Amino acid sequence: MLPDAAASREALTKSLREADAQVSASPDDAAPLLNRGRVKSRLAWFLSPQEKLRLTDEAEADFERAAQLSAGGPGAAAACVELARLRLGQYRFAEAVPLCMQAESADPQSPEVRALKAVLAAMGSGEWQACIERLKALAPELEKSESSIKAEVFLARALQFSGQHEEAEPVYRKVLEQDPHDWSSWNNLALVVQEAGRTDEAQAIQERLLPGGQGDLLGANNLAVTLNTQGKNQEALRILDEVLSLAPGFPAAWLNRGVVLDGLGRHEEALESYEQATRLLPTYWDAHRNRAWSLMILNRPSEAVEVFKRLTSVDPADIRALGGLGDSLYQCGRWREAADAYRLLIKALPEDPDARNGLGASLIELGDFDAAEPLLQEAVRLRPDFASAWHNLGLIAQKRSKPDEAIAAFRQAVAADPNFAPALSKLRDVLLAQGRKDEAVAEIQTVLKRAPANPLAHLALANTYYSIGLLPETVAALTAALQLGDDADLYLQRGARLIEMGRHDRALPDIRQAYDLSMSGEVELCAYAALFLWAHQDEFPQRPDADPMLRAVRAKLQDKDWPARLVDLALGATSAEAVLAAAESDGHRCEAWYYAGESKRLAGDRSAAETCYRSAVAVSLPEYYEYQFARRRLSAAP
Repeated sequence: MLPDAAASREALTKSLREADAQVSASPDDAAPLLNRGRVKSRLAWFLSPQEKLRLTDEAEADFERAAQLSAGGPGAAAACVELARLRLGQYRFAEAVPLCMQAESADPQSPEVRALKAVLAAMGSGEWQACIERLKALAPELEKSESSIKAEVFLARALQFSGQHEEAEPVYRKVLEQDPHDWSSWNNLALVVQEAGRTDEAQAIQERLLPGGQGDLLGANNLAVTLNTQGKNQEALRILDEVLSLAPGFPAAWLNRGVVLDGLGRHEEALESYEQATRLLPTYWDAHRNRAWSLMILNRPSEAVEVFKRLTSVDPADIRALGGLGDSLYQCGRWREAADAYRLLIKALPEDPDARNGLGASLIELGDFDAAEPLLQEAVRLRPDFASAWHNLGLIAQKRSKPDEAIAAFRQAVAADPNFAPALSKLRDVLLAQGRKDEAVAEIQTVLKRAPANPLAHLALANTYYSIGLLPETVAALTAALQLGDDADLYLQRGARLIEMGRHDRALPDIRQAYDLSMSGEVELCAYAALFLWAHQDEFPQRPDADPMLRAVRAKLQDKDWPARLVDLALGATSAEAVLAAAESDGHRCEAWYYAGESKRLAGDRSAAETCYRSAVAVSLPEYYEYQFARRRLSAAP
């Protein structure tokens, strides 16, 4: 059995004509209005985006009028349930809850109302298994009800949301045997089949969902989503570009194009797609949400905060936006506000380990270790392989000067996820601080045996060798990481170590490669590559001209970008005092002092340069290039 979307659209259009006639014949009767609203909400799936919005609004008006005419009782309850389902489909969870309460007040014995109540409770708590058991218990009553099909849909979605895809599939098929025009259930069936690894079957369903006319674009959009989940990113992007060439006003296609571009690592382009979707449809909250996450990826958390705040003001129960608000505030260093956001998230999702970890991490930054520790312990109880939470427990032990506890926690984090670089770095740092150099190297080599293709582990090994003064081994580890794939940051690191070894002939190509690779994407890293070449230009046998690189990258940076200030300093367009005044963090201050020192040194003022280097070292950020090379300059001073 495969869907025939064109036939469904035709059948539902015919049903709508009949429903219109029934409403015209009995305009003050709730039942025809309720029926027409249901037909409209289903037919909307098969129309163009603008028509879908129009018809959905009309369905909402029919349900509201039906509720008014019913004046309580089963009719009002049914209308409120339909309105709540519309709100859920629009991610307006906060509005669905009072509608469910109205429905329960109108008809507390309605099995459909009780089913909806179970689903909403699960959405708030994440306790999907309890919801599933409740829906199964209601099954005998629901079989006798006109609402049996909707209840089966609730059950199927609950199973799907809880990850029980095998159990969800036969329920969706049962729904579709009774109602072959339920496009939403066909689409969800395709997703469930896809999760089972039957991608060809999922694609066949999606392709058959393509209706005629303008709706073809909606079907093509959905097919692109399926292809993207199969890893066929380029094919999905091609289809979406074709859709948008025919219908540039299609918000969902812009959204999905952004998702595909994010998956391809083209985050700037993804952000532009999300912004276009929100321009076309200002209330397209999914696009706003994705836009905010792209801003986070692009290291623009302060802008993301404003988007997430808007989302939570529209729907305070939007748990994804609440989580994003906490994460973006945390990334901005606004720990207290982040903690407040995570507390709201825990209230909405009491069993969510991510929310507990976020609050715990914020409290660590605020110095409240006693409050943070039980939250993190609960997070690892809920998710034993939660690397980030184990890492945060290690940080608490480290702050309390309990190195053995810290080592044990960091080891748990690394065992849970060998790719979680912060834990591996902290494990190395604690072992090195204990003088256990061989053990630090052995820990990382053990990770590499488990994951030899892990570039982060090779980088951690390189940093460990560097910490104990083994420069040739450091370069060898960075080379091993680069053999797994080009990476601008790794090239820059290897170039830096080669300069320390006096191998400027080998360092120059690495620095240029770092610059070239990052120019089209990570512009800030590109700026640091140009700055590094500028700072060391006088050490090369043939002095390279860094100015063209600096000017090219400056043209891509915005004035508010921190590296732009450093580039301006190197170009002589601003003063060291102005750069230092603009520094907002210890990292900024370390960089500002170091590059101010290089500016003084290149100008021939060695005394002033050494003063700047000492200030860079005093900030005490050993992991920063600028700290490392400031120390190097001081050690070489006469």
